[in-house]
Amino acid sequence: MELVTKPRKTTRRRNGDGTTYRHKNGWRTKITRGNQTVTAMGRSEQESRRKAKEKLAKLPVLDNSLVAESANLVFGEFITAWLTKKHSKNITDTTYRRYESLTRHHILPVTHFL
Repeated sequence: MELVTKPRKTTRRRNGDGTTYRHKNGWRTKITRGNQTVTAMGRSEQESRRKAKEKLAKLPVLDNSLVAESANLVFGEFITAWLTKKHSKNITDTTYRRYESLTRHHILPVTHFL
């Protein structure tokens, strides 16, 4: 008589569930949130997921917002914050200087009249 094993039921994971896989004598779960990664080991899949979610909950939440209070956001404040905090890391120094100059000379003077 041949032993037939049923394949595991595969279901889609929800966002934020991470990946759980066999590792040595147990299970490992890896969850990534933004640029933070958490791993946890457990004897069962459920234990591994639970431990990883607990670790993730203890991590500080990174605030990637450009402007803290956006209720009274002015375009000039936004474009300046976006250029210095977000976009400056993705462009060369000369391009950043050009964008900053264009913003200072053309965009910001117009926003004061709006």
